[in-house]
Amino acid sequence: MPRFRKARGIICSMKTKRLVILIIAIVLSTTYYNNLLYGASNGGIVNLVPTNIIQNETVRDVRRRIVVSLSTIPSRIDYIRPTIVSIFNQTMKADTVYLVVGNKSSMLDGGKEREKVQLPNFIINMSDRGSLKVLQPEEDLGPVDKLVHALILERENNNTRILYLDDDMIYAPHTIQSLILASELHAQSAIAFSGAKLRSNFRQIRHSDISKDCHPNLYFYMGGLDCYEDRAVDIVQGFMGVVVQPHFFDIDKFLRLVKDASMPIGVRKSDDWLISSHLEMRNITRILVTPHDTKLDNTPQFNTIASKTNALSSDGMHENAMLTAVYLQERLGIWNDYTFTNVSTFSHELRELVYCEAGWRNRCPKGQDRNSATTKIDNYLNINVTKS
Repeated sequence: MPRFRKARGIICSMKTKRLVILIIAIVLSTTYYNNLLYGASNGGIVNLVPTNIIQNETVRDVRRRIVVSLSTIPSRIDYIRPTIVSIFNQTMKADTVYLVVGNKSSMLDGGKEREKVQLPNFIINMSDRGSLKVLQPEEDLGPVDKLVHALILERENNNTRILYLDDDMIYAPHTIQSLILASELHAQSAIAFSGAKLRSNFRQIRHSDISKDCHPNLYFYMGGLDCYEDRAVDIVQGFMGVVVQPHFFDIDKFLRLVKDASMPIGVRKSDDWLISSHLEMRNITRILVTPHDTKLDNTPQFNTIASKTNALSSDGMHENAMLTAVYLQERLGIWNDYTFTNVSTFSHELRELVYCEAGWRNRCPKGQDRNSATTKIDNYLNINVTKS
């Protein structure tokens, strides 16, 4: 009888140990696969295994540091909570989220001094928890701040993917996942959900209507909406998200460009062009991609209040684009296969015709409409449409 009790005790002890080992194994495997699919919530390295998510993908086990970066301005900072929340409510988590808030002066208003920005409580709370890193540089370089400071901080981390976004959009929950997975497929390219191929003699910016992809328009496609396969583009747009890597940039040269106080204000506002032009100079291809799952809609929604507060995208966006294209072509020696129109040389009459062409009926000269304005401008500039 004592031997039976002793044997039973040994068996029970062995069962207990096996049960404990089994529980530990389940916990560890659950944690592992949770991180594998969704990434670390803060700190550490995110594991990317897209085979459970993407059809027809080969197995990959890639370890990357993922950084999200965006900038805001003092007048908007109280309204960007929906944007920040959408960045944290992602199926794939970022290791770090940088929020850049210019502190003392802005190059957009001539470097005027301003009071230190008071951070709202929701920003302070997120920052205190370590989930958000607020950067308050002395100088506001304009919207390109969304990338500049992340590049500086991550320049030694060659394994980092930097995803830069806008502060006035609410992002779909699969945005990070789709863009990072696409970045693995196109490992030596900048990745975006919105982009355009340049066109000579463009004068207008168009999107959302593919029939407008013709002279005199520069048409921006959006992956999954009017573009259904990955393609190379010249200009990538940050509002839908762009993924780059620090080594894509000559950071010192890029800083000299964006810190140049003589840069025209219209060019400084054109952050997508500034970034894309530097990538062009560095021979880094820019790829417009589609969502990793065609059933998903990764189109961001407007953060309405933020987007209406001191929006940098002015009514003269087409003029800024024309001015910027000429400026960067001349300064950087790029895009030499294209002929760009120098809007700064236009007479008042010609400029009004360009606004008429853009759809501003109240600025159409008497007897002119959009189509006739296009014809008149082309004739004045001696543009052969079939070659433009």
